[in-house]
Amino acid sequence: MELPGRTAAMNDLAMHHFVMGLHPRISNIVRNPKNLNEAVNLAISEERIQQSLYKKAPSNDQKMSNRVSSKSRHNPGSSTSYTPGTSASSGTVCHYCKTPGHSIKDCKKREYNNRQCDPDSKPPFTPFKRINHVEEAPDEETEEEEEEQEEYDYEDTDDDPKNE
Repeated sequence: MELPGRTAAMNDLAMHHFVMGLHPRISNIVRNPKNLNEAVNLAISEERIQQSLYKKAPSNDQKMSNRVSSKSRHNPGSSTSYTPGTSASSGTVCHYCKTPGHSIKDCKKREYNNRQCDPDSKPPFTPFKRINHVEEAPDEETEEEEEEQEEYDYEDTDDDPKNE
């Protein structure tokens, strides 16, 4: 037999995980559903709406490709063309930082991160001086401190004259 509170908690947890796993554009729409079924239905309908909108509006790559191809039709001597998804720099892309223009062996980010992790490259630890630490002179006690010390001495011993 399962407890009703436990079932409700499990359903809430499942719904929370479902909503958190959605694409941010869709999860903004599916914020506070009443139950998991409503969350799924809202997500499906929103995804259909967004897919139909994206099919109608061409992407930036398609727009750029259309512009370049129309220019090359008007200028037949031009041999340059734009291919969506390619970079203008050399074909080399770093497999470490995903930045075009260099390879992993020349990656500055990789060199920096490796230096941070290498214990030999770090300077040795030097402890800081104590700034707020005040050292007392051992022989310089005031009369009040001596009287307090005598009171504590009597309390600590069994031969206290006050107890007799």
